[in-house]
Amino acid sequence: MAEAFTNRLEVERGIAVRALSAGTAAGARINPAAEQAMAEIGIAMDGQTPRRMTQEVVAAASIPIAAVPIVIANRRTWYA
Repeated sequence: MAEAFTNRLEVERGIAVRALSAGTAAGARINPAAEQAMAEIGIAMDGQTPRRMTQEVVAAASIPIAAVPIVIANRRTWYA
């Protein structure tokens, strides 16, 4: 979803950025609920496939950004 949102902004606002999303465990396909949610706001995820985060993916990125969970005082928070 982050990849689709970012790449949509590139097109709409002329921002010189290209997003590529990857995770620690890539599924067989994009989650249908995510596809449906994005379609409801007019963003197609056609052509997107789950990718596994590898050293090659990170090395190819200009600015790698990771979202990681951190537990503080028994509360899980996500930071990007």
